[in-house]
Amino acid sequence: MSIKLIYLSEANLNDRMFIRDFVHNFKFKNSITVHAAVADVVQTRMITKRVSSLMSDALTYNRAFGGDQRGLVKVQDGLLQIDKARIEPLLDDMHTFLLGPLALSDGHPTLVDAMQLMLALRESFGVEEIITFADNPLSPLVTKKPLISSQEDVDKWLAIYDEEKSALARAYQLRPARLSSPANFAL
Repeated sequence: MSIKLIYLSEANLNDRMFIRDFVHNFKFKNSITVHAAVADVVQTRMITKRVSSLMSDALTYNRAFGGDQRGLVKVQDGLLQIDKARIEPLLDDMHTFLLGPLALSDGHPTLVDAMQLMLALRESFGVEEIITFADNPLSPLVTKKPLISSQEDVDKWLAIYDEEKSALARAYQLRPARLSSPANFAL
């Protein structure tokens, strides 16, 4: 199964206009959306539920879980283990599977680095594309939807859009990754 991975940064989560545009423009099927961790396990769970609720209100069909639920994501020997066999059926007939950056570690829920979770998901699934977003959804950079796959790509765009340094760094860490906006990511 080929899927798209979508990453929401903390800046994206804190931007109401971004979230509104994101949920109303969501058109993919068989995708996994991961969001940044916030504060602690409880607040991260609440963010997952909040985004899921907003997606449902916009008729974007989704299932939302923390990675620790059902043992979907575990920390073993310091590495993230993805239970692909349990996640795949959850993707059926959904636009997206919203996965909170949590994992089971010694039987207890713990926050995990969302970027590491994205990379672990990429290893586990046949990933068609990774999409991440600029911190400023109105940035002219994302109207071009650049694919970031090398340091040269980062340097090229950074010379023009230095205010998007953190977004370019995220895309580079997830490379190859498409940098987009909530208005055009699903086109």
